[in-house]
Formats: sequence, C-alpha cells, structure tokens
Amino acid sequence: MERTKFFFLMLFLAFVVGKGIAQTDDYNELDDGIRADVESWNKLENRLYASWASRDVHYVKTAVPQLKMKSDTTVYAWRGERVSVEAVLFSPVATEKLSLRLSEWRKKGATIPATQGSARFLRYVLTDGFKACGKHPDNLPPYLVPDVIDLENSLRVEAMTTRPVWVTLEVPRDAEAGEYTLTLDILNDGNAVVEQLNLRVKIQDKTLPTPENQAFHLDFWQQPYSVSRYYGVERWSDRHFELLRPYMELLARAGQSVVSAILFYEPWGDQSHDKFSPMIQTTKKRDGSWAYDYTIFDRWVEFMESCGISKQIDCYSMIPWDMTFRYFDEAKGKDVDLKTTTSSAEYKALWKAFLTSFAAHLKEKGWFEKTLIAMDERGLQNMLDAYAIVQETVPDMKMALAGNYHAELVDKLGDYCIAFGQNFSATELKNRRAKGWFSTFYTCCTEKHPNIFTNSLPAEAAYLPIFGIANDFDGYLHWSWLNWHDTPLTDSRFRLFSPGDTYVIYPGPRSSVRWERFIEGVEQAEKIRILREEYKKNGDTEALKKLNDAVAAFKSGILTYMEPASKRVNYLESVLNNAPEPVIEVLDYCDVMLEDNNRDVAIQKRWLTTLKSTGATQNIDYSASSPSVNGYVVVNDPIVVERGATFHLQTVATQNGDDLSWCRIGIFADWNCDSIFDTTTNEKITIQGSAKTQNTNLLNRTYTIRVPETAKPGQTRLRICYNDAWGDIPQPCGELMKGFAMDIPLEIVEKETKVTTAQQPFTQWQGDTLQLARHARLFVYNSAGALVDQTGETDTYSVANYLRGTYVILAVEPNGMRSQIKFVK
Repeated sequence: MERTKFFFLMLFLAFVVGKGIAQTDDYNELDDGIRADVESWNKLENRLYASWASRDVHYVKTAVPQLKMKSDTTVYAWRGERVSVEAVLFSPVATEKLSLRLSEWRKKGATIPATQGSARFLRYVLTDGFKACGKHPDNLPPYLVPDVIDLENSLRVEAMTTRPVWVTLEVPRDAEAGEYTLTLDILNDGNAVVEQLNLRVKIQDKTLPTPENQAFHLDFWQQPYSVSRYYGVERWSDRHFELLRPYMELLARAGQSVVSAILFYEPWGDQSHDKFSPMIQTTKKRDGSWAYDYTIFDRWVEFMESCGISKQIDCYSMIPWDMTFRYFDEAKGKDVDLKTTTSSAEYKALWKAFLTSFAAHLKEKGWFEKTLIAMDERGLQNMLDAYAIVQETVPDMKMALAGNYHAELVDKLGDYCIAFGQNFSATELKNRRAKGWFSTFYTCCTEKHPNIFTNSLPAEAAYLPIFGIANDFDGYLHWSWLNWHDTPLTDSRFRLFSPGDTYVIYPGPRSSVRWERFIEGVEQAEKIRILREEYKKNGDTEALKKLNDAVAAFKSGILTYMEPASKRVNYLESVLNNAPEPVIEVLDYCDVMLEDNNRDVAIQKRWLTTLKSTGATQNIDYSASSPSVNGYVVVNDPIVVERGATFHLQTVATQNGDDLSWCRIGIFADWNCDSIFDTTTNEKITIQGSAKTQNTNLLNRTYTIRVPETAKPGQTRLRICYNDAWGDIPQPCGELMKGFAMDIPLEIVEKETKVTTAQQPFTQWQGDTLQLARHARLFVYNSAGALVDQTGETDTYSVANYLRGTYVILAVEPNGMRSQIKFVK
C-alpha cells in the first residue's frame, strides 16, 4: 500500500509538471565571484569523478571537494522512514549533459522497486554571513550553497566545478527487514553509464508511525499568498489551489499538525514580501451589526484536510503587530482600518461579535475543538486582555501563543510555544499534558545556531527536533515555510532577517537540504519515543541509558566547532539504528572569519604587519604593508620545528586609534595533526590580554612556544586569533568580533631529521599498494596537513582511490616507532 501511495505521488508530480504547475525548467545559478583554484583542479585527470559524500558539508561549487573517494556506502533505516544520502560529482573539464538513475533495491528473496527512491542534482543558491534580525545589510560578500533539490534530472557539470547529488529513499512500510543493495548510475547523453556508486540499505525490523500519526507536534506556518503571486494567478482561484496542492502534500509528508488561517488583514505588518489577506471577510452593516463571510476560510481548511493536514487550526490574530483591523464598512462603501488597543471598548466590541459568530460556525463545521485563536510574540498584558474577552464570550475556546515564557499564561493557553532557550518547569509540562495541551519551542532570526538558514550547517536542521525532545517539548514551530521573495530559486537573501529564514521550500515544489534534514530530525524524535517505551517495557536499562545519554547531549542547545550539530546527530542516529558509531572525518580546519558588525573597520584598522619566528629548524619572516581583504591571512611558508623543541613567535601590529591593542589574542596549535584545535588540551597555547580594556602590550609581543614531546610528526597548523576585548575570549573557530586571524603552516619533525622524511626502508610500493615489513597504524595527510584517512594495524595500504596530489603517510608501529612516507598520486 505504501509503495502504491509513493508511486502515485510521483505520478502526480509528473502530471502537474506536464501541466506547467511545477517549475521544472532549467535556470541559471548566480555567480558569487568565487573563482576556482586552477592549480588544484589541474592535479586531477580530465574526467568526471563521482563519490559518496557527507550530508553535513556545504561543498563549494568551484573547489575540489575535500573527501576520500567512496564508491560504496551503507545507510540504516526503519520501515516507513524517509532516508537521505549525498554524493558529489566533480570534473576539471566540462561534461556533456548527465542524468541520474537509481536501480531497484535487491535482497535475496525480495526486491523493492526503484520508484521508492529518487536521485536529484543539488542546485546552488546565494546566501551570505548575516545571522540576525532586522534589515539585511547589502555590503556582505555573498557565496553559494547547495540547498535546492532540483526536479530537473539532467545537468552539465561545468569545468572546474562540483555538483552534489541528493538521493531520497522512501522505505516501504511492508518491506522485509534485511540488507538491500542498489546503485546510483550517472548516465551520459547517450544513456550509457559513465559512473556508478553502490548503496546498501539495512532495513531494521522496526516501523515508524505514518506522518499523520506521529507524536511530534509540527507547526510550520503556511504562506499561500506567495504562491499565487509567484505564479501570477488570482488568490483563492481554482488554479491557486491546484498550484498549492503539491506543496501542502510535501508539508504533510513531514507530519505537519497545524493549519495556519488568517482572520484579519496582515497580522505581521511589514515582515513578509506578500501581504496576508483575510480568509474571513468582515463587514460592518449599515445598522451597526456585523456579518462574516467564511467561504475562503472553509475552502482553505477543507483543502488542507484533503492534503493530509487536519489536526489543528490556528487562527491569526486577535493581537496583530500594529493593532490595526481592516473590515468593510457598508455605510462608507469601502474598507476601514480600525487602529485600537486591547483594553479599548471598541476592541472588545469587535471581538465579542466576531468570536460569537466564529464559534457557532466552527461548531457547525465540526472544527471547534481543534481551533485556536493564535498570537505571535505579543506582550503579557495584551495576551491577558485578549484571554479575558475570549473567556467572557466563548469560555471553552482555546488560545495559542508563539512568544516569550510567562508563568501567568501557562495555565491558559492550549498551545504555548516559547522561544529557544526558554523552558517550562517539569510540573508545568505535566499539568499541561494532563489537559491535552501542546508545549513547544521555536527559533527565528534571533538564534545564530542551531537554525535552518541557508548559511546554517546542514545538520542543524536535524538537531532542532531532537533539542525539543531533550528538553521535553512536544514539538517545534517556525514562522515561515514558503514565504518567498521575487527570486527564491537563485538568491535566498531577503531585505530582512538571515538568508533562508523566510522559506525552506523552493518553487517547483523543490525540496531543500534543510527541509530533508529537518524531517530526519523529526523521524529521530519519533524513534526516541518508540525506543524509550520499548526499553522501559522490556527492562533494558543499559540500552535506555545509552539512548538517554545520547539525547541529553542536545539539551543545552550550545554548539561549538568541537561539538557541532553533525557530531551529535550522527552519533544519535547510530544509537537509534543499532549501527556502528560514525567515523568522524575531519578533512580540513574549521573556518574563522570576522562577524558582520564593524567588519570593514576591523579589516582596515586591525591587522599584523610582521610575524617572525626564531629558534625553529626553519623560521618564517612575514611582513605586510596593507590590510588583507577579509581580516584573515594564511602565511605561505611553514615553520619547521622538532618535537620537544621551543621556538619564539613575534607579532607586530599596525598602530592607530582603533588597532589590535583593543583586542585579546589566542594562539592555538594542532599538535596531533587531526585538523582540530582542541581548546580543552595543550592545543590552546595561550590567551593574552585583559577584558574590556586596552592591551597595548599586544602591539609588539614575542611568545614562547614549546612543541610537546607527544606531538605528531607531519604537516599541521598554528592559528592566531584576535577578538575585541569587549567580546568573548578568542576562539580558534567561528566569528571574531572586530578582530583578526592568521594561519601559519607548521611542520613537526622527529629530532635530528630533515623537513620531509624520505621513504623508510621497511616500506615498498607495488603499484598503488604500500607494503610494510611490519604492522603499523597508518595516518594519511594531504598537502594541507588535513587527516584524510586512518587505519588500524595493517601491513598493506591501497591508494588507488586517491585524487591526484601530494600526501604523507605517518606509520606508527606497536613499539612506538614512527615513520613518514611521502607519495605523489
């Protein structure tokens, strides 16, 4: 049955595409101005490359992806789960048009049709670094991220570009448990296979509830107005509803619980691109009485029910942001705006009349019990005024709020959604659940992370529902699902807020990486609920503790570069699926950059003119006569130093009225060559400077740095970070407040060895296979010093799947002996 439903959904989408309902025409991505590193691309053969990749990475369009080539991968899934996998295609030369094809899923004695999956190209959309509320600045450098899951199934890979591919698998609810195999085929214009990737799907003997039966309370507000404007059709026409259907069915597939309905014109002022027209026409008659036309409201609710969204109806708003209510005045023959307050007599009269009529209509339609009068981010006194009017007029009508926590409202609201970082008490949650009320949380432009902006890391979307479960919330709310501006397919920036905050689904309908990862988080939330019940019932305390410990890691909501969303999400996924723990592949160092506020001032005023080392095996002498373009500098030449040795590093800053003396400095080193600056260890070398004061001693200062005896030989990195003294303590990753950052290559060598250790006597090559005379653990680093692979003890190692370039293998024998083997692929 589930396979049939999925098949007919695909047929429906194909049908609406053929009618022009879904935009499937090819379109041109915008240029972000980031040019390809020709030298890196020239190291590759002139052909197409294909590999499985990480869903946690935004692969740069013009860069060779940092990954270990993989033609095989495995995913774990429950029946009824929607599973995603990512691959990348890249080529130094332009390709012909390519297309994608998934095979059927095969297991001994069983098959699942290929129609239970899809493979689509990811398209790039513009974003920037803005993560805040208010007006979007126009001076931030834009960049492209792969977020749009396209409908078009043929595309050329341009020369020196990367093109990610998104694979979606819908696991049938009646599938036999076990391991299935399938292939992702990349076809040329002649329909011949040019690359093939193998995928194993291990289906567990467990089943997720259908989306409409899931416990997680999901509330993404709908904006049907953007669809009519984007496609140029009349609001609420048959064509409008025809266009809306595939979008709302996609929303229902995630388990959406709530229908968003608009009572009066524009509850939110100027925060959306399209004005929200009322779904109920309110008329003041000549005799002073009121009349209401529910035609559009009824059609909207019934339409949403037909799409699979019918649990709850939230009606906005008794308290609009500008407290203006528009109605048609029959005597004046025109629309009239009533500007008022929640404490006025005219406000009370307006709403008592409306609520009386509305309640009667809802009861007639059978919708009264699931309908709530809803508000968004309104103050306590306004809420209490509105509550009093509702209680006086229709005492059993429920109310909802998405806003700040107020103890006075906890026992009054049937659906209370509070801001990220706020909490209900355990007693409050218990009492609210006893009444059948929902207690949820929301994110908006306020939270830099976790969030679902286009500049958010992909795993943050999956993190959010699990954060809710860790804090005992019933679900999640977001204020916008498809609140498009004029060019949503190519540029996610809007005149307000962070890019992508206004929508997570693209015209087409085209899904997004953000949306698919969010669905992943909802499914994990359902798995947590099911397994907790199972483990408690079976008395499996060990499994329950392991699960609860993994969930507890989400409770704080604090993400760092050492504890990113991906690390927690992927580990929890392994626990939920009884799968091997994920191997964390750190292929490059974390980014460090200036925050948007005062960025231009920092670039011009705060920078180093001199960086000089002494006492190392090989020293550097860096100088600059002008600032960098972005407040971040990478030194070309490395400092070469022996394990256990000490060297000195002198920093000299440019001097002016707003220089680096108004900062604090942090110096960090990656001593174990794992591409991570671990600030909980001796990799944090020093933090200097006092908070909230000028530190003139930082303008010209020499630091003594000792390389630990335990440091790993190899190419690694030293990082210097300045952060404004009125900001946080300098960290090696993320945004710096009005500061400066510099990376210095560091090569650590054994005592009394040269800069690059030659091939060791106990090794020899046989083609692409390294043969060792003795067993050793191997650590492989690329030319940037990033760890790309590691093994257990072995005496052979193949480099057949490596891209062209220079690499160093560190071999560590059981007795501690270390050797470096350099090879050029």
